[in-house]
This record gives sequence, C-alpha cells and structure tokens, in this order.
Amino acid sequence: MDVIEPSEASAPFSRPSSSSSSSSDPTATNSNTNTNTSSSSSSSSSSSSNKDSIWIEKYRPQTLDDVVGNEEVLQRLRIIALEGNMPHLLLAALRRIMEQHSETTRFALACNSSTSVIEPLQSRCAILRFTKLTDAHLVQRLREVCAKENVTFTDDGIEAIVFSADGDMRSALNNLQSTVSGFGLVDKANVEKVCDTPPPEMLRRILQQCVAGDWYGAQSVARVVLGLGYTPLDVVTTLRGVLRRADGELQEHLLLEFLGVVGMAHMTMAGGLSTELQME
Repeated sequence: MDVIEPSEASAPFSRPSSSSSSSSDPTATNSNTNTNTSSSSSSSSSSSSNKDSIWIEKYRPQTLDDVVGNEEVLQRLRIIALEGNMPHLLLAALRRIMEQHSETTRFALACNSSTSVIEPLQSRCAILRFTKLTDAHLVQRLREVCAKENVTFTDDGIEAIVFSADGDMRSALNNLQSTVSGFGLVDKANVEKVCDTPPPEMLRRILQQCVAGDWYGAQSVARVVLGLGYTPLDVVTTLRGVLRRADGELQEHLLLEFLGVVGMAHMTMAGGLSTELQME
C-alpha cells in the first residue's frame, strides 16, 4: 500500500487498476531498487568495517584470562580483584591524596617505565612488571588470530613475525595485519618486505665467519647488508635478536662475549653515533 499511495495522489480523478499500477508504476520499481541497494550497501560496509578494523584493538584482552603470558603478575592481579581492593575510579596519582585516603582507597598506576614514577609514590605501591612474551606465547596468539580471520599463513611466516616483534604482542599483530593487507599470504618473504629488517640469515653468516676467524669475510657480508639500504643501527638491533635465538648454536662464553660487544655498540649508536665504524 505504501508504494501505491504516491500514484493515487498524482492522479486524483482516475483510479488506475491494480494490474496497470503494478506494471507501469515506476515508483514501485525505484522503491524496490533503493531498498535492495541500501541493504546490499549496508552489508558491504559492515563486512568492510570488519576487515579494516585494527586487530590490536579488536583482540585487546577484555579480562585477565585473555592476557597471554606473565602468569605470576596475573595471579597477583586476580588476588587483588577477588579481595575487592580495586577502586571504581582511577584517581590522580598524587602523593598528598594517597596519604589522605590510603585507608579507604586503592590506587593503580600504569606506566611503561616505573622509573618515571617518583620514589615517594613507588614506596607506597606494589610494583607488578609485565615482561616480554616468549616466542611460544606469540605463536599461540598469532595462530588464533589467523584462524579467526581466515588468514593463509606458513610456519616460516609466523616465525618471521615473532622474530620482528621481539616479545611485543602489539607489534606482532600490527605486522600480521599489515602483511595480510598488503599481500594476503603470510609467508617469510612477505613479512620481511613489510617489516623491512636486515635478513637474519646474512647476520648469522656474519656471526659464523667471526667465530671462524674470517674477519674480512664477515666485514664483506656486513657491507652487502648496508648496501641494501639498512643503517648500522638496524643491523646491530637485528643482530641482537639473532644472538638471543643462538642459544644452542654458540658456546656460552662466545655468546656472552658477542652479547656484550653488540650491547655496547647498540648503546653507542642509540646515543647518536650510528656509523659503520661502530660495527667493526
């Protein structure tokens, strides 16, 4: 009836038959077309919004059970929550307020570095530190996300993302989504294109040649890596990750010596002196 009413209003002196109105009325056709178009556009926009959503927000833990790793810290937080010591509102972390209301109020401070909090506040708090996640935790969560998002991946692609994330779940999810958006398939080659880090295989060759005493060979490989467009800081940062995973490949005293030298070079480069001389 809603479709027929406009045609009756436009022709008040002659009522068309039901058959003619249904066959010649353009309003009915336009109305149905608009309805179909709007429904299809709404469904496509809904699927597009799901596809374009940021995964680090979509998969952000909503409860303590959703958090990966750091079991000791999570256990302490569960105890605090069960005892009812958490406040309903996070109040300003001011020393005077904490002193005045310490008997009735519990304060929770979240920061990336506890050293940024002044000592008087630290002395009144129990510090819970969240450490970097292990590779196993990262692999587990990445596989779960790939299964939910119907992502095609390879094992070496997941390993490449874990290597580049360095224990950071947000970085891992960002790299995963960037690879899926850019290439669709998550494999080692595509992940390295997205992350744009020095090839770990070439850095392993540098370590092997250093252990074998082939200094000039290691230096020539390092120059090849630099010729690919990477900075000395990129090389040293990635080399630190290679050493962290070389536990069974090098003897312990060599691994410790390498870590010490690479750590000093990284500190010098991070301070602003990022030159090729620091790599030697």
